[in-house]
Amino acid sequence: MQPADEIEEAPSHMSVEAARAYVDARTQGLCHDGALEVALGVERSVATGSGRLETVEFKLAHLERAVQDLSDVVYRQQQQIDAALAMNQHLRQQLQEFDGRASDASAVEIPPHY
Repeated sequence: MQPADEIEEAPSHMSVEAARAYVDARTQGLCHDGALEVALGVERSVATGSGRLETVEFKLAHLERAVQDLSDVVYRQQQQIDAALAMNQHLRQQLQEFDGRASDASAVEIPPHY
């Protein structure tokens, strides 16, 4: 490792974050080219940070839309289930009424051909 006072300053075209990364890399013993690669990586990550944020916002918007669509589907399905249960209950009542009439002996008529 080189002492910090022997390390030259970072190239002037670098951002502040990249310059700090360059100096840190040089302090840790990397050569000039290695420190430049580290600094360029930091610059790329800073530059793509806003693009990554836009990508995340875009995905979030699509996920919110998908959740809303799924919520609408679940709501419609619940309405259909409720209607099917009501129809089932109505049919059970009709069946019970029919069974009640069939068990009544006076309700059963003998066909005329007997």
